[in-house]
Amino acid sequence: MENKCSILVVDDMVGPREALRMILKNKHEVVTAEDGENALECLGKKDFYVAIIDIKMAGMDGLQLLKKIKEKKPDTEVILMTAYASVDTAKNALRYGALDYLIKPFDHKDVIDIVEKGVAKRREQINTRIEIERLQIATSELSKKVDDARRNIESHYASTVKALLATIDAKDQYTRGHSERVARFSAFLAEKTGFQHDKILSLEQAALIHDIGKIGVEVQDSLHSSLKKPAFNMTRYSV
Repeated sequence: MENKCSILVVDDMVGPREALRMILKNKHEVVTAEDGENALECLGKKDFYVAIIDIKMAGMDGLQLLKKIKEKKPDTEVILMTAYASVDTAKNALRYGALDYLIKPFDHKDVIDIVEKGVAKRREQINTRIEIERLQIATSELSKKVDDARRNIESHYASTVKALLATIDAKDQYTRGHSERVARFSAFLAEKTGFQHDKILSLEQAALIHDIGKIGVEVQDSLHSSLKKPAFNMTRYSV
């Protein structure tokens, strides 16, 4: 069975307050207040799905109370009561955020229908908020999984590149460290020419494996012998 919803009834006349309480008590939890100040105290202690407020009250009138309720508890659906319905009354009620209004003396069925409309709207708001929170949690969890997967891919990529560099160096000992130097030099030039950070990283990674083709090339010992004795010192120019 669905839990009862809390309904606040505010009227400075005991007759309408009790009449509304009797109509709604079997289906909802009804709290009554005799004026605006008392109603605000009740709102500070409890959340109400719907508040039914008389417009003409001594002290704080219904429209003033409506504005305060919307400031304090904007999700509370408010129904105004009046004995003198007019276009201006309806316009003011809607402008200040009221759901609807009842005409005194009110009809039993009208009361139930309008209150149920307010309860349904409030429940829809609650369900929507719950769904949004659920989606936010799911999005956060998915984002974490994506980040973990990206870090895992980056880690495997780095390991693969290191393995490839080791293979290239093992294939051609003479140029050991050449790929790292080319990568650093490429990144330096890219930074100085204004490349974006992600583009610099991509260029650096590409430069690291620019000699990948050496893995499949046979290196001649005679060539190495001639290269090991350069005619002049090229160390300072070497990349």
